[in-house]
Amino acid sequence: MREILFRAKRVDNGEWVEGYPVKFQPCASKNECVYGIVPTYASALYIVEINPETLCQYTGLTDKHNLTSGNCDRLPD
Repeated sequence: MREILFRAKRVDNGEWVEGYPVKFQPCASKNECVYGIVPTYASALYIVEINPETLCQYTGLTDKHNLTSGNCDRLPD
């Protein structure tokens, strides 16, 4: 079975993070949602806030050394 990978830039330091995207509303009184990623190295209790404009899905392409390529497809809004 193929694992689907996503990545996006963190809000706090601008570094790329890989994992599983989530969208949640942290407070019932607010009407805004927060976008985050559960990193592949962490449990579901750890979420990194991301910039949703940078969220993309890996294309599955690899380079000549069989490493995951930096290319990824932007997700539609």
